[in-house]
Amino acid sequence: MLTVLAVTPDRQMSRYLTRCLSAFGYEVLQATDGQSALSAFRGYHIDFLLLDSELPQETQEQLFSQTGDRNADQSAYTIYLQDAEQESQDASEGSDWPADDMLKKPVVVGELLARLRAGARVLEYERRLQNLNGVDHVTGTLHVSEFHQRLAGAIALNSENTGAVAALDVDFFEGLTNAYGACVANRVLRQIADILNTHCTDGATLSRLENNLFAILLPGNNVQTAIAWANKAREEIASTDFQIGSEWPRITVSSAVASWGRGQVTPGDVIKRLREGVRNAKASGRNLVVDCQAIRQETSEMSDLALPGKLFENTTAIDIMTPVVLMLRGDDSLERATALFESTDLPALVTCDHGGKFLGVLTREDIEQLPAEDRESTQAQGYLQTDVKCFSDSANFSELMEFFTKNADSLAVVTEDEEPLGLINRNSLVALSMPLNDRSFAPRDARRSSSDYLRVPDLCAVGDVA
Repeated sequence: MLTVLAVTPDRQMSRYLTRCLSAFGYEVLQATDGQSALSAFRGYHIDFLLLDSELPQETQEQLFSQTGDRNADQSAYTIYLQDAEQESQDASEGSDWPADDMLKKPVVVGELLARLRAGARVLEYERRLQNLNGVDHVTGTLHVSEFHQRLAGAIALNSENTGAVAALDVDFFEGLTNAYGACVANRVLRQIADILNTHCTDGATLSRLENNLFAILLPGNNVQTAIAWANKAREEIASTDFQIGSEWPRITVSSAVASWGRGQVTPGDVIKRLREGVRNAKASGRNLVVDCQAIRQETSEMSDLALPGKLFENTTAIDIMTPVVLMLRGDDSLERATALFESTDLPALVTCDHGGKFLGVLTREDIEQLPAEDRESTQAQGYLQTDVKCFSDSANFSELMEFFTKNADSLAVVTEDEEPLGLINRNSLVALSMPLNDRSFAPRDARRSSSDYLRVPDLCAVGDVA
């Protein structure tokens, strides 16, 4: 989606441009003064600037000086919106505004769309021209397509030997972009490219593969010397003051080094290894250089955890259970049990004797067998389910899985020395591997003012037990 920034003090025209251009798929930003426009440029990538002639001349000059050069940090294809009288005056006197195009007011939608299409073609031409010249338009480094060709040539030339490529990815770059805008982020990329270029001696080739990922072809290097090269560059970047702000104290990079040896290998294979290596460098805590080959071996070993029974082989019942925080005594009345059920979301109450020994489980369904008027005089122990499966707190995961595979709707109790510790059902096991998101524990009902709204039940959903 192309982004248009409309800068005009005429708020009605601003709304008109927004509605019209949004209907045709453009993202439209608005500003009524120069400072707001410059803020938009700092925070967004602007493709087109619509500049109203009604703005103060000083503001127009400021915006033209900041955005007129498309090789600069802040740039856009500029369309100058002017009154018919001003257009004739400029034609007779000559205008030195460095706009890419001019359009008279009132703006005709069809004509504006045609001018934007023409401008988009110009922007695409300039992008292709940079690509044809083999230059990345943001950092001025070698274009990624040219880098792939050079890498393929290096692999073919050294098919009987080894070669090395390093990749460096800027840490937390998305957060930097969100906090300070695309222009500041691009400036940081150019500064990093300048630092890397100072290290690119003896035929080393630098390119930006994508967004914040750089790659360096290091001819004549093996893995050890390439790691040393990447570490020197990483340390210099970490010690550089990029003058972003006190809230963003420093910039670091996560790096990986890959090599090729004898046998069939393509540039795509090498780049794939680098991407995997960079992901592992970040997973290792960032600001680090990793050897792709060593990491691949470690990854292979870790993949064994996916084998049946491996991932949770050291997991025990006490790790999985929902702790028992409320218990019923055997001689408590069913009326007390009813009150506890009404004040909690518990589907079952663990019941024990006065010595704390487990007696059984009481469910809501058990109580509903008896009329409400008879519950005060009836003890809970006469309605307990006593044939409940009990596991020790050290019971392993495979033992639990075996039981719940055969008894999917059962409820089990975890005990230690016959004292109840917690509850487990099939969903308790399922919850272990359940991915979480910001809605995982969201309430099913609307916000309530009562304190029970603050109760956050576990994902194991013990209440699903029949």
